[in-house]
Amino acid sequence: MEKPVIIKESLFLLIVSVICTVFFSLCLIFSTLSCLGKQDLPALILCALLFGCFTLSGLALFICCVRRRLVFYHDRVAYTPFLGRKRSFSYSEIGAVVQKKERFIIYSYDGRKLAGFEDNMSAFYEALFLLCEKHVKIILQSPDSPDETGAALTMPSGTGFPQRIKDWNRRLNLTDKNAYLRSRYHAETIQKQKRIIRALHTALIILSLVSVFLPVREKLGICILILLFHYFVFLFFYPKLTLEKAKNCDSYHIPFPMAAGVISILLSINFILITNMDENRWLFFFTALFFLLLLPCLIMLWLRRIKEHPFMLLNLSLALLFLSFYLLPAACYVTSYKPVHDTVTVLYMDVYQGSRTTSYDIFVVWRGREQKMDVSRKLYQSVAPGDTVTVCSRKSFWGMEIWQVHR
Repeated sequence: MEKPVIIKESLFLLIVSVICTVFFSLCLIFSTLSCLGKQDLPALILCALLFGCFTLSGLALFICCVRRRLVFYHDRVAYTPFLGRKRSFSYSEIGAVVQKKERFIIYSYDGRKLAGFEDNMSAFYEALFLLCEKHVKIILQSPDSPDETGAALTMPSGTGFPQRIKDWNRRLNLTDKNAYLRSRYHAETIQKQKRIIRALHTALIILSLVSVFLPVREKLGICILILLFHYFVFLFFYPKLTLEKAKNCDSYHIPFPMAAGVISILLSINFILITNMDENRWLFFFTALFFLLLLPCLIMLWLRRIKEHPFMLLNLSLALLFLSFYLLPAACYVTSYKPVHDTVTVLYMDVYQGSRTTSYDIFVVWRGREQKMDVSRKLYQSVAPGDTVTVCSRKSFWGMEIWQVHR
């Protein structure tokens, strides 16, 4: 008996769903226990909503990976959807298979939707070959067609048919970004997106300059908003993005909006450098935030079947490491409660001269032990051993604490 062709979600997506479900479930449990112990109802509600949504999303993705599949037998097709009962239909009931971007939808002759699958699912190519052998009409999406389904290409049966699909697959090889863009997007659509991103970027540049005159909390909130804008632009528009200047950019690429992010970092980097955090807790939250930012990028690359060079993935990881380093203290300050002030005495001082930066440190006894604290150059030059300074500590609603030193 001929072996059936089974289309199902990839193993990679299944692993991602398990990791997401377990990780965010643990975050939900530990944050709930922490908030209950502190009797902090607002933080409990927020953590429950935030981590609960991520946990449910991971669980839904896991159920989809386990349940959803399309099995092509020699005489019939069996489809198990994400939700609902399993159903079967014969090849004679299939009117056409229509491509809509990454998705292929199987329709009956009367227009009913029988099943659907994506081109990133396992055994996708084998399923197309089998449908060709069964004389099923397949309508490919034409990249030059302005409508959603594109030009109808009725695939005839014959020995040359599989070769045509192979040629089509080769044209969609995502190691060639230009072929990828031209096969899936219209130049007019990309131009509209380019104009929208340019307008939003201009507004954010103006907002970042205005933030200079705002209090620290509001300024940091704007900086976080701008950097997250850059992150989501990358997430939703890659690989259309390019570092080329706008005048050198063709109609299938969008210049990456960097100016607003650079301005925001320059305006607030001094705050980050003089902010102190508990090293153990900082390492935990920093790692969690890094993977929280990296995971959607990897899923995006996988779903779009983009085979990136390892060097590009390394650069992406380094960029997200920097983004995590920046966002963590800034987000902690923005989401913190009322600060607590403690007066301490300076024991001794030290300066660390790096290749490009200089770190100014003072040593004090705080909370029963000697601690090193980063301070600004101005504060360092204004104090001496034996002087008193004030430690201003702030704790965010999600448990991370930061502190700064001032006179």
